[in-house]
Amino acid sequence: MDAVGVCGLQLYNFGQTVTIPEFEGNWRPTSFMDKIEVNRKNGLHTLCLLDIKAKEHMEKPQFPNDNESSSLSSNLPPRCLTVSEAARQILSVAGKKQQLLSKREKRRQKKRLQIVETDAEPAAIPDLGPDTIAVALARVGSANMSIVVDTLAALRDDVDMGPPLHCLIIPAPDQHLHFLEKDALAMFRNKPL
Repeated sequence: MDAVGVCGLQLYNFGQTVTIPEFEGNWRPTSFMDKIEVNRKNGLHTLCLLDIKAKEHMEKPQFPNDNESSSLSSNLPPRCLTVSEAARQILSVAGKKQQLLSKREKRRQKKRLQIVETDAEPAAIPDLGPDTIAVALARVGSANMSIVVDTLAALRDDVDMGPPLHCLIIPAPDQHLHFLEKDALAMFRNKPL
């Protein structure tokens, strides 16, 4: 955790850390967004650790037409989630959550119901969308470390952080940033280290 302080965000302003898993097929867990939401509502930064698949097993049949249970086991090559993929996943989940909230709001307006703050329905994530500023870090602590500050949309589309390991920080909303944090983010904005 201490190493990410190199980007200029104060460590005492970090909330819960999350791990963003790589989406596979229909398996698309979204629980990491709950912690990002809580952190942003509380004016805290979120350190997002990105999925590492080091020893994924692949079962291969020993004989192509063999119906027996005999098989050979091998490991798939290691795979690490990139900042671009993580930004894509965050924006996808945030967009789906906004659509869900929009549909619920329309239904409520049709029924003319009062919205009660104690409802257990999901709330909008403060300012989390394509224009949200995020900090991308790669190979922190090494000689070829990279730090980029840009919008989630730009990190999704335009940024290649090079080889792994990567992590992502979703800073607190702007009104909660200390002036030194704002200065540090401005220093790395569109100017990779």
